[in-house]
Amino acid sequence: MKKLVIGGYWHQEDEDNDDDNDEYKELTIWARNVTSLEINGCFHKKILVLQNVQALVDAKLYYLEFRTNQKMLSDLLASLGHVEKLSIGQWCLECLTILESSNWRCPWMKCKYLNLSTRLDALERPGLAILLQSCPQVETLIISSESTFGPNDFGFNEDPNDLTEENYWISRPCWGRRLKTLRIYGTWIYESRYFEQIMPFLEAVLKNGIVLEKIILTPFKYGISIYPMQHARVTQKLLSFPRSSEDAVIVFSASY
Repeated sequence: MKKLVIGGYWHQEDEDNDDDNDEYKELTIWARNVTSLEINGCFHKKILVLQNVQALVDAKLYYLEFRTNQKMLSDLLASLGHVEKLSIGQWCLECLTILESSNWRCPWMKCKYLNLSTRLDALERPGLAILLQSCPQVETLIISSESTFGPNDFGFNEDPNDLTEENYWISRPCWGRRLKTLRIYGTWIYESRYFEQIMPFLEAVLKNGIVLEKIILTPFKYGISIYPMQHARVTQKLLSFPRSSEDAVIVFSASY
């Protein structure tokens, strides 16, 4: 077996069952020959543990937990530090935000391809930042607004004294030095709310990307119309940003 998809875990609780029994809390996954792993869904009170996963090349973390078990996510990332392709869902980014607020250090990741489900919301932004800084070898970054689950509130409140979107990404330690391709999917980049969040991010990419080759924006979707003025605003803003790479181009793709 080369591909393994784990779609969650659920069981009927017994009121007389001793929930403190560690034997029943861990769900250990042995995957010696698996090269592609996807973890999604809910796992109730089970703690996922990965063992013998050196053969993994592609890993996707899209799971949603009823409990905010930050240690489980930290351990999963540590086990996946060697994979070449990594995909992270919205909930995991929010969980990373909570970890970042406690001065947690994200494990060093060696992935060259990173796929993220995010719109750079306040709950996801610090988690996204710490993840990007821990993935210095990323050459291809994909951002999509498509997410299996809706937004959640795990008790994280944005600090009113935090830097504004305009200064947040530029002020972060340099990341994206090896980034060659950034691709963003979704019409959401034209919405006023997200426009103010994505533009400073793109400015930082163009500033840090010394080997950047292209930014591909795929905002158009069949059946959805974009006003010319909206498109002009995005285009003019992008063209006003300085670029560290002379080879960097910005491409608008027709549809997805």
